[in-house]
Amino acid sequence: MVSRLVGLPLPVGLPCVVRRAAAAALLAGVLAGCAAGPVREAGATREPLPVALAGSGDAVGREVVWGGRVVDRHPEGAGTRLEILAFPLRGRQRPNVYWGEAGGRFLAVSGRELSSDAYAPGRRVTVRGAVTGFVDVRIGDWRSRWPRVAAEAVYAWPRERDPQREPIRFHLPGRPMFSD
Repeated sequence: MVSRLVGLPLPVGLPCVVRRAAAAALLAGVLAGCAAGPVREAGATREPLPVALAGSGDAVGREVVWGGRVVDRHPEGAGTRLEILAFPLRGRQRPNVYWGEAGGRFLAVSGRELSSDAYAPGRRVTVRGAVTGFVDVRIGDWRSRWPRVAAEAVYAWPRERDPQREPIRFHLPGRPMFSD
């Protein structure tokens, strides 16, 4: 029955329970591969990153899905403005902050109040919205132009450990586990 749903022949010599479990695992794997990210991309684009849009005048009104790490968070009217260091998105729209190259900064302005804990500096987020304009920023002698996005959806990714800061663990046979 399950093999008919999947459409693949399974070995006949296996017990029925094993065949059904194999077919169910295969079906679950196929469905998991089709899973979408947390932010709906209907008509929005992931590329180019903010640093590439800073010089173009035709970017206003463009629907984008960008992600990165929150640098700063400020209340703005009845909503919240997030300053985000952009990184390329990998599978399921997760920002690739550990191995990706930063792609500039952008401001995401949400019409609702975003929690200071969930959207604290350092958290990874994915944002979908339209570019509404650019903001010229000056920090010391450094000048930059950041896109401003009217955020329709903002997703804060769960906290996870930084693989570059994980302690090295090793085990000697017959001895307790040590870490540096």
